[in-house]
Amino acid sequence: MKTAIAETIRQMPGYQPALDRNRAVTPLRGSPRSGATLTYRYDDSGETVTVPNLWRNQSIAMQVSELRRLSIHLDSQARSVLNCPMASRSAEQNATCVQAYQRRAHVYRLLAARLVLLGEKAALDTLAQMEQLLVKVA
Repeated sequence: MKTAIAETIRQMPGYQPALDRNRAVTPLRGSPRSGATLTYRYDDSGETVTVPNLWRNQSIAMQVSELRRLSIHLDSQARSVLNCPMASRSAEQNATCVQAYQRRAHVYRLLAARLVLLGEKAALDTLAQMEQLLVKVA
């Protein structure tokens, strides 16, 4: 199934495996949360390209927005556990769960702020380094 979808995407007009990050682009269609592809227009030539919806093809603005959304969600999860502790867990386990949600939300907010401060090129380099570290850990 996944192979058929990937093949369909590769056959789309203007398909490229990755954006040329040395050229300015304007996002036309796609969201980091939905869809298998993103569509951009290169500003210098007007060429429209379709790329896989992977972190390296998403704009930093998209990634910052998603990190902020995730941090809000995690804060909400922490509040939910605080307001209505899980009966199957001890008070200590619930507290640990809340701390984990809050810690992860804090990390996402810090990462979003760092990406904004770094700018597009440096942020992409940072994300690439993070991906390499995650691969080593896994």
